[in-house]
Amino acid sequence: MLSIREEDGGEITGVCSVCGGDIYRGEEYYRINGRSICPECLEDFARDYFRSFVCRGGERW
Repeated sequence: MLSIREEDGGEITGVCSVCGGDIYRGEEYYRINGRSICPECLEDFARDYFRSFVCRGGERW
Protein backbone atom coordinates (compact mmCIF):
# COMPACT_ATOMS: atom_id res chain seq x y z
CA MET A 1 0.00 0.00 0.00
CA LEU A 2 1.23 3.45 -0.96
CA SER A 3 1.86 5.78 1.97
CA ILE A 4 3.67 9.10 1.58
CA ARG A 5 3.81 11.70 4.32
CA GLU A 6 3.82 15.30 3.10
CA GLU A 7 5.49 18.26 4.80
CA ASP A 8 2.12 19.53 6.06
CA GLY A 9 1.47 16.20 7.80
CA GLY A 10 -1.00 14.88 5.23
CA GLU A 11 -0.54 11.25 4.31
CA ILE A 12 -1.13 10.16 0.72
CA THR A 13 -2.39 6.59 0.76
CA GLY A 14 -3.47 6.17 -2.85
CA VAL A 15 -3.94 7.70 -6.28
CA CYS A 16 -7.15 7.93 -8.32
CA SER A 17 -6.96 5.67 -11.37
CA VAL A 18 -8.94 8.16 -13.45
CA CYS A 19 -7.51 11.62 -12.72
CA GLY A 20 -4.24 10.68 -11.01
CA GLY A 21 -5.10 12.83 -7.99
CA ASP A 22 -3.86 11.97 -4.51
CA ILE A 23 -6.10 10.15 -2.03
CA TYR A 24 -5.32 11.13 1.54
CA ARG A 25 -5.75 9.10 4.73
CA GLY A 26 -9.35 9.41 5.90
CA GLU A 27 -10.75 10.49 2.52
CA GLU A 28 -13.49 8.42 0.92
CA TYR A 29 -12.85 6.72 -2.41
CA TYR A 30 -14.26 3.78 -4.34
CA ARG A 31 -12.37 0.53 -4.95
CA ILE A 32 -13.73 -1.04 -8.15
CA ASN A 33 -12.09 -4.06 -9.80
CA GLY A 34 -8.73 -3.20 -8.28
CA ARG A 35 -8.90 0.48 -9.22
CA SER A 36 -9.12 3.41 -6.81
CA ILE A 37 -11.66 6.03 -7.90
CA CYS A 38 -12.13 9.41 -6.17
CA PRO A 39 -15.74 10.62 -5.72
CA GLU A 40 -15.24 13.39 -8.28
CA CYS A 41 -14.37 10.84 -10.99
CA LEU A 42 -17.02 8.23 -10.19
CA GLU A 43 -19.58 9.48 -12.74
CA ASP A 44 -17.08 9.52 -15.62
CA PHE A 45 -15.69 6.14 -14.58
CA ALA A 46 -19.19 4.59 -14.41
CA ARG A 47 -20.16 6.05 -17.80
CA ASP A 48 -17.09 4.46 -19.42
CA TYR A 49 -17.37 1.23 -17.43
CA PHE A 50 -21.00 0.63 -18.46
CA ARG A 51 -20.69 1.98 -22.03
CA SER A 52 -21.14 -1.50 -23.53
CA PHE A 53 -24.55 -1.80 -21.82
CA VAL A 54 -26.05 1.32 -23.43
CA CYS A 55 -29.35 0.76 -25.27
CA ARG A 56 -31.53 3.13 -27.26
CA GLY A 57 -35.32 3.17 -27.08
CA GLY A 58 -36.94 1.46 -30.02
CA GLU A 59 -33.86 -0.55 -31.00
CA ARG A 60 -33.70 -4.33 -30.65
CA TRP A 61 -30.88 -5.81 -28.68
